[in-house]
Amino acid sequence: MKIKSARLVANPGCYPTAAQLALVPLLRAGLIYGEDIIIDAKSGTTGAGRAPKESSLFCEVTDGIHAYSVASHRHSPEIEENLRIASGKVGRPNPKTFSQILLYLLLEFNYKFYSTFNANVARYIRDNLCEDCTGF
Repeated sequence: MKIKSARLVANPGCYPTAAQLALVPLLRAGLIYGEDIIIDAKSGTTGAGRAPKESSLFCEVTDGIHAYSVASHRHSPEIEENLRIASGKVGRPNPKTFSQILLYLLLEFNYKFYSTFNANVARYIRDNLCEDCTGF
C-alpha cells in the first residue's frame, strides 16, 4: 500500500474538490475557456480551521460576510495547477479569480463558477456530465 508506507499523505480541501468536480469535465471537453474562470466560494467557519480566532467567533460571523486570504489562499495553487492540467494549457494556470468569503452558513458551503463557454455546453452537460464524473 502506498499510503501505509508514505511519509506524507495529503487530502484535498473542500475548495479544490468542489472546483475540480464542477470544472474539470468541462475543461477536458473544451466546453469552457480556462482563461476567464471565476470561482466564488463561500464557506462557514468550519472551513477556517480549528484554532480559536476572533474572526471565527459566532458574534463576528453572524449577519456578516467578509473575504479572507485574498490573492493568497492556501488552496489557490492546487486549484490552478489541476485546472491547468485539465485544460491542457501550459504557462500561467487558471482560474483568473478565486474569491473566498466567510459567512454564517448552516450547510457550510456555497460555490458558484463562471466562465465563457462554447455553444455546445448545454447539450454536453445534459448528455454527459454525470458520466464524466464517474471515477473522478
